Amino acid sequence: MPLSRPAVPRPVRLVRLLIGVWAVATAAGTAAAEPPKFNIGESRKSVVLVKRITPGVGPSVGSGFLASADGLVYTNRHVAVPPDDTIKGSIVLVGVPSAKDPEVLEYFRAEVVHAPPKKDDLDFAVLKIARKGGPAFQPLPLAAERLDLGSEVAALGFPRVLDSQPNLSFTKGSVSVGRVRLGERSYYQTDAAVNPGNSGGPLLNAKGEAVGIVTLKKRDANNIGFALHLGEVKDAAEQAGRLAAKVAPEPGPLDPKSMPVVASIAPKKDNWDVVGGELREQKGALVIDSNGGPYWVASKEPLPQDFQLVIQCHVDLLVGSQRLQPSQRSILRTLCVRFDTADTKTMVLERKGTLLQFTHDRMLLFKEGGADAEKVVPRGNPDDPFVLVITRQGGDYTVAVDGEIVLRHRDDKPLTGGHKFCLGGYLSRMYIGEVSVTKLEPVKGVTPVPVPVPPKVPVPPKVSVKGPVPLPAIAPGAVVAAGKPVDLPGTVGAVAVGGGGRFICLYIPSERKVAVFDATQQKVVKLLPVAGEGALVAAGAEKLFIVSPGERAVQRWDLTTFEKEKTALIEGKGAIKVALMGSASAGPLWLVGGEQVSVLDAQTLLPLVLKAEPKARVQGVGEGVRVSADGGTIGTWRFGTSPSGFTVITLADQALKYHYGHQSVGHLTPGPDGQVIYTAQGRFTPEGKSAGEADSGDAQKGRGIPYCFPAAEGSSLYLTVTLPYSHGNKFGDPRNPIHLGVRWATDGQKLTELPEVPLADITAFDREPIGNDQRFMLLPSAKLLVVLSPKNDKLLLYPFDLDAALEKSGKDYLLVESPRLVRVIRGAAFAYALTVRSKKGGVKVKLESRPEGMSVSPDGKIAWAVPKGFAESEVSVLLTVADAAGQEVLHSFKLAVRDP
Repeated sequence: MPLSRPAVPRPVRLVRLLIGVWAVATAAGTAAAEPPKFNIGESRKSVVLVKRITPGVGPSVGSGFLASADGLVYTNRHVAVPPDDTIKGSIVLVGVPSAKDPEVLEYFRAEVVHAPPKKDDLDFAVLKIARKGGPAFQPLPLAAERLDLGSEVAALGFPRVLDSQPNLSFTKGSVSVGRVRLGERSYYQTDAAVNPGNSGGPLLNAKGEAVGIVTLKKRDANNIGFALHLGEVKDAAEQAGRLAAKVAPEPGPLDPKSMPVVASIAPKKDNWDVVGGELREQKGALVIDSNGGPYWVASKEPLPQDFQLVIQCHVDLLVGSQRLQPSQRSILRTLCVRFDTADTKTMVLERKGTLLQFTHDRMLLFKEGGADAEKVVPRGNPDDPFVLVITRQGGDYTVAVDGEIVLRHRDDKPLTGGHKFCLGGYLSRMYIGEVSVTKLEPVKGVTPVPVPVPPKVPVPPKVSVKGPVPLPAIAPGAVVAAGKPVDLPGTVGAVAVGGGGRFICLYIPSERKVAVFDATQQKVVKLLPVAGEGALVAAGAEKLFIVSPGERAVQRWDLTTFEKEKTALIEGKGAIKVALMGSASAGPLWLVGGEQVSVLDAQTLLPLVLKAEPKARVQGVGEGVRVSADGGTIGTWRFGTSPSGFTVITLADQALKYHYGHQSVGHLTPGPDGQVIYTAQGRFTPEGKSAGEADSGDAQKGRGIPYCFPAAEGSSLYLTVTLPYSHGNKFGDPRNPIHLGVRWATDGQKLTELPEVPLADITAFDREPIGNDQRFMLLPSAKLLVVLSPKNDKLLLYPFDLDAALEKSGKDYLLVESPRLVRVIRGAAFAYALTVRSKKGGVKVKLESRPEGMSVSPDGKIAWAVPKGFAESEVSVLLTVADAAGQEVLHSFKLAVRDP
């Protein structure tokens, strides 16, 4: 008998139906009452746009969020406060979503309530805005508890904002690292996409509460952002709360027609009166020079009596065709700013009114009527673009360069102001960007002294000059006969490779000259003068340095134009015996002597500020010193001692790191990136362990010591010379045949043998100033092996065809080459094709680490539209290259970012 459900009376069924309907309705009502994830509809009412307008610097845009109903705003310090604390007159605007339409922003003039000092690493600031009437501001809820790894988060802010159309952006992600220590502060790491403009905005949890402040993102990586934990700002926020009562910003919102602006002089010819030289517009800047002679322009409007003058500028050396007198060597690359006089026609170097003169090695302040300079500061102008800030208030003068106050001066009787100012130079070319003038409040109790108006003087004629010649890439040379000689003007005393392998710089002591051999032209292209005896020579990717140890002076020459750019005294004491620079680097410049190591910035020629005292742990530093092509590692050993020592010094994270091994291996030449040390007894790691390559077995086979050193250009190959096994046997002994070979840097296997070449009569442990590792320069791109002759008076050229050697080897090769340092220009499109050699073909290239916006095609064509405002001067690129044989290699190079 089948089972059946008992009958239910109809009233009971009706009650059950009503209960079900009520339950469903209740559930729906509950769901409707719960806010949506991240509560965007409410959160967006509290997220604001922050715009800072700083004289001479231009606008900066970021984000923030309301933290109180009376108008306190949390943001980053770098959003609200200019990077140069010496610049006054910044205006901060805050755009708040309108209550009627959150897509529309109402703007308020903000005051900075509190921002920790610049030396503090807390990137946090509190602003205050005020409303004339109407509703209170809607603060964003805060949540101080820490989020777990993987928690859902979102970034809310105004990235990549356009002045005409600021758009709120919402990007969702998760907490990828719960606590990252950057400096002394804790941050969330998140994969929620953040970009410039998100700084200062909130990182939201799923409830729509702020848990952090978006602060920065990792360059050369996708979706790695960092948000400051709210717990880090607790003390600063409480201090701001106590100070807020004393801050009374102008009530808003502002009338759009009365939005504040900072008065500035745009880089347009019509905004200046040209008095001397030629002025022209070029890519958003003004360029002015007079073929090395004096030049200057005058402002259209007068300066206030008390002012701050902010000048964006760049100064290049330009000697021109005139004969340089000895007395003029101290005023190379001169920049002049003159004010406090009605005379704008007298030559700009004349001491009229108040004159600030800024040269390659010093800054001077002159006052009309004074016999000598009022102030002299041993600080030269930078090679890169910089911001010059001149402040005059009463008799107090300050001058700052890129935010650092360089000069302070007090004058109890300042000259009368209120005149136009002149901007110009001598032995230089100047690039002028935006110039701004801010009127300051006068200082009581100071009476200005009037100055007489001088007579007019003739204006020098205008002369136009050509710009510098761009540096071409290294190109394959023509086929040469084996041993083709290149005569030199004398005996070589020192060798330095530069231009990433393109240039071989040879010091000729008898002639007091440096001969520059260009591998692309296969000849000496320039002879540069050397001052003094016993000069030291170092070369980088674009610059040549000549150091005079006795005078403790250094000169920097450009390898593009072969013009001398800068002369400076070397700070400190102690002997200087060796100068070094990576042949494919932009710095630093290493100075070694007396077991002391100094590291100079290649641009300023001033000592780098290092975390550790470099003298504290130095041991084993000797007369023999070599440097890696990237400039980051040096190897050094002693002459005439046993053991000679194995000392490797690496510059990393602004500190020198040392390793010393109590062993003898002859010379120590770091490879291109410093990861392998090439010696007279094989290859080693920087810690002194054998690299275990194939050529280490040559000595065991009775073939002598495997003397090896890297190629002068590229990173895939190195050279070996099999030295006589006994230290007492010299080169040329028929019982000890010489083997010169090329090997793979990856595994030490031999690629090919090279033709017989003459060798100097020295051994691996000889103390000659030029070692065998400096005599052989393998340049695959130029298809050359360059050898310095045994008598040091010739270069001998031998053909080297890498493609032919690869095919003959029969090896499944995968070879990637590029210059170690590639120059790119801000605001310009950059395109570059890697040189990849693969026997199997099927090459695929992938970018692993790169600047934002860079792309690469599978066959290795790299493209990047370099942003105009790209802040870094050097950035690294890392790629993975694979081929059809399944081989894969990592390849890296650096981009030197320069202005037009």
